[in-house]
Amino acid sequence: MSSPSPNIRTEHLVLRSAASSDAAPLAALFANPLNTLHEPHKPSNPTAEEYQRRIAKGEDLRARGQAYFLVICRRPTTETGSASPSADNVIGFGGINAISTDARGKRTADLGVLIDSSEWRKGYGREALQATLDFAFRKVDAEGAGCHEAFFETLAVNTPFQGLADGMGMATWKQVKSNGKEVEYRFSKEDWEGMKDETA
Repeated sequence: MSSPSPNIRTEHLVLRSAASSDAAPLAALFANPLNTLHEPHKPSNPTAEEYQRRIAKGEDLRARGQAYFLVICRRPTTETGSASPSADNVIGFGGINAISTDARGKRTADLGVLIDSSEWRKGYGREALQATLDFAFRKVDAEGAGCHEAFFETLAVNTPFQGLADGMGMATWKQVKSNGKEVEYRFSKEDWEGMKDETA
């Protein structure tokens, strides 16, 4: 199976595969304590060198169709035609952390989205999450990840993110886990299409 190298454009954002030039902006993103306040698994070493290694590992996983590590960039106000916006525009990180495949071939995406605190309350989290889900569920031959199910987790105290997810119609699929410490949203491609229809 060939694996796409995503370059997803939404109204305000570009979600693209992380490149080595993104290492320093990603390290700064994860070094900001506000950005990782509600992260269940905080990075222990947010340096450019560490993110160079993570980006290289992520590229290997992408080539095998097992994960898609995406940087989230603001779209330039005037499009230059460049396939990859400057690393200066990086405002977040997300994508698919891992894809598992069961014995029947059902692919499940573990995904996430993180937006820098300086860009909160602008609708970018919702836009990035929707684009990530659309990519996860799109068929591989249509430049997607070909997943049948997706899930993401957050700490139970992360009420802003839960508000975002619930506002997108996901409350039905919310489950409390880890003795009340974490919340998981898990749903199928068909569920996602239904949510989009209801909130359109």
